[in-house]
Amino acid sequence: MRKIGMRNLKTALSVFLCIVILKFFNIDYPFYACIAAVICMQGSIFDSFTTGKNRMVGTFIGALVGLLFALIEPRNPFLSAIGVMVVIYICNLIGKNKAITIGCVVFLGIMINLTDTTPLVYSTTRLLETFVGIAISVLVNYLVYPPKYFNKLYKMKENIITNLQDSLEEHLSSDLPINLSKLNKQISDFEDLLKSIISEITIKESKVPEIENLNSVLNLCKQAYSHLFMLESLSGGFSLNHKNIENLKNIINLEIENKPSLNSDMEIVYNYHIENIVKLISSLNTNLC
Repeated sequence: MRKIGMRNLKTALSVFLCIVILKFFNIDYPFYACIAAVICMQGSIFDSFTTGKNRMVGTFIGALVGLLFALIEPRNPFLSAIGVMVVIYICNLIGKNKAITIGCVVFLGIMINLTDTTPLVYSTTRLLETFVGIAISVLVNYLVYPPKYFNKLYKMKENIITNLQDSLEEHLSSDLPINLSKLNKQISDFEDLLKSIISEITIKESKVPEIENLNSVLNLCKQAYSHLFMLESLSGGFSLNHKNIENLKNIINLEIENKPSLNSDMEIVYNYHIENIVKLISSLNTNLC
């Protein structure tokens, strides 16, 4: 049976806190706060903050447009349709397309659900609820069992190195083209997670050398991928020089056939890329943490 993930538990805790805290302030309808908490609970604190910021922008736009239209005539179908168009237009105009959905939800909530209170009070309450939900979600994600970024990065690093070695071995043992899309995605995911860590609200000073080291790892991986990509663009049949054959024995388990040398410029280029890939993989292996 699959165990319940920490993000799952933290999302549930955020919803619980939203309901309890808002009930303490005599708000019996914490729907928007709970929705904000669920949406903002992301895999990293930075992603939670970014999602929350987009949601807050959308909520503000939806609440403002909803307030203006509700002052004219609440629950009017024609005005509701026009208002949705206005919300979408404003979000696109300011480059916040990820805020469109929540902006429309808040606008329609004000236009359709408004009953026994004024549009101003209802709109302001929706804004405050959303802010509470965002704040609780970000704080829970930051304080309760924070994501173990570095463990995940080191695991991703090992997988990339393994894939680099397997791809090189596949290239040397077969004339068929190798699939570099998986390797490219692994490197992109590694880079995205590293960027998320760098963009966090706070970074411990003791972790700065680790981040610099991982940035170096990322650059080595990108260089190795580029050389491997260039190898795939060259036609096969080239022989390896003696230096490359000896160095390859240290990183892959493959009996390499020593083909007759063509003594061509392309063969020199081919061995150049092989030599660089071997050096980069060796550097990555010695840099394992």
